[in-house]
Amino acid sequence: MTAPVPRRRARLTVAYDGTAFHGCAANPGVRTVAATLREALEQVLQVEVALVAAGRTDAGVHAWGQVGSTDLP
Repeated sequence: MTAPVPRRRARLTVAYDGTAFHGCAANPGVRTVAATLREALEQVLQVEVALVAAGRTDAGVHAWGQVGSTDLP
């Protein structure tokens, strides 16, 4: 059995133009800010990431200072 990789909680503060997104929260089958950000983090870190957004937006809404968190290795 292998020991779990230690993780540290990270706060992400992002701004985005939501025109091309169907809101912030992950929603299967449509492009969302949270899913796009999670995919980018996974590509860079080469590990699966669970991203939690601290709020929701409607489709097409822009944000400045949207907060999320994830546990990073």
